[in-house]
Amino acid sequence: MELSYIPSGKIVVALSGGVDSCVLLHVLYQKTKDIVIAHLNHNIRGSESDADQVFVEILARKYEIPLYQKKLEEAPVSEDDARKQRYVFLQEVCDKEHAKCLAVAHHLDDQAETVLLQLLRGASAFSPMPEFASNNVWRPLLHFSKQDIIEYAQTNQIRWREDASNTENHFSRNKLRNIILPEFEKMNDQAIKHIVEFSQESLLQKQYITKQAEKYIAGRTALSRTEFIQLDSVIQHEIIHIFAPQLYKIHMKEVCLMIHRGIGRKEKHGFTLDMGMIRMKNLL
Repeated sequence: MELSYIPSGKIVVALSGGVDSCVLLHVLYQKTKDIVIAHLNHNIRGSESDADQVFVEILARKYEIPLYQKKLEEAPVSEDDARKQRYVFLQEVCDKEHAKCLAVAHHLDDQAETVLLQLLRGASAFSPMPEFASNNVWRPLLHFSKQDIIEYAQTNQIRWREDASNTENHFSRNKLRNIILPEFEKMNDQAIKHIVEFSQESLLQKQYITKQAEKYIAGRTALSRTEFIQLDSVIQHEIIHIFAPQLYKIHMKEVCLMIHRGIGRKEKHGFTLDMGMIRMKNLL
């Protein structure tokens, strides 16, 4: 498992004790010793969470790598809350260590799950996880599948902890992981790869559309309704999205329709029609 790039400087590795993060640590350790481990005990699974923490402590001693760890007094109320608290802790470690980046173990299957969740939630565009994020988060395993990671662990005799909650299918992500994606792979063994590639192509198209919309509105204090309705519909929608990102798709279509008809003052949606001009609430 070869990484195309290793950043210089200190790397904080988010280590849960699962196979993904254990493989990430092993791979990085072959390339650099300038590593710090960070582990957050979410206190969700009681003694199992404590056992994960002990396992990480043993692993840190084995590798002779500094370890930062913390146990939450109260378990998070949701997956989203757990994620937020985890990243707050990880960022604190990065700040203390003046780290170059935070390495997390997201992989290709995680990417496909994220894309499908966005689709199910009605997102207006796909937002696949980047390998390098603006907050210095680095995802070096993003191009490797879960199977690649497991095979690497088995070949290199890497031990890890299993999280029993990953088999509980009342979580949407777990349903995708354990039920839906395996069915996709039965139809096409490259299904996960194709889902991710499709999302990346869609992102490039979205970025181009956004660039064209921003170019059109640059320096304007108002938009000509006549000019606006002559634009391609996808550019119209993007312009509205830029100034009113909170709008649902149905409301965006409503706003476009009102502009085309030249009727009404939809101030609650962030725009007004005035003498043939469109004045967006946030338009500078």
